[in-house]
Amino acid sequence: MTFALPVFVETSLGPLLLALGKFGYVPGSCVASEEAFGNFRVVFQRGANALAITHDRGQYLLEGSREEMEAAGLWQAFASAELLSVPLVNWLSSKRA
Repeated sequence: MTFALPVFVETSLGPLLLALGKFGYVPGSCVASEEAFGNFRVVFQRGANALAITHDRGQYLLEGSREEMEAAGLWQAFASAELLSVPLVNWLSSKRA
């Protein structure tokens, strides 16, 4: 079952939603406040696997273990969902191999 995201969250994540969907990840939960600078946290689920993306102060962050995220180039804040998309897709692709 897919969780319906607020429109401003869908718009903010843009093509990243499609990229995650190709890997079987769908929104499972979301905490969002358009009034609080458009901040949100979305947890994406794929079976027992989960990953969370936070948008805070105009930056996108992927939650995970520091060691794994650093190795994948994901232990940083990204200025846009598009900039996060490339290393995230590469990381998810490598996990499938």
